[in-house]
Amino acid sequence: MSQNFTFTHFPELHSSQLTLCQAMKEDIKDLFALYADQTVVRFLPLQPFASLKDVEEEMSWYQTIFADQPGLRWMIEDHYAKKVIGTYGFLNYEKIHNPIEIGYDLALAFWRQGIMAEALKPIIDFGWLFNHTSQ
Repeated sequence: MSQNFTFTHFPELHSSQLTLCQAMKEDIKDLFALYADQTVVRFLPLQPFASLKDVEEEMSWYQTIFADQPGLRWMIEDHYAKKVIGTYGFLNYEKIHNPIEIGYDLALAFWRQGIMAEALKPIIDFGWLFNHTSQ
């Protein structure tokens, strides 16, 4: 993680069992399974995905928010499952006052295992470092 992060390079973060990284084409089936699950998307501002086109549009949105710099979305890759099991991200970042929102989702099979708490630590560390080095 660079202390001079300026939204030009997507930051990859790590914990003991997770890698938080940029979405890749190889993730499309995992993301489809995640967002096609009605239980997972119940509180998200989207309908359960019905096709891979829905995933492509979501991944395009990830690229847009990174390029336009109001946020970024990490894929949560589980070292043991060897697949994307969720996403975590920042959104609505404002450079003037530095507020930012955190959002996340996780495949139902991985709920109640402490995964989101584990993923949150490097994300909060990154956000803290970014906020204090970009002023």
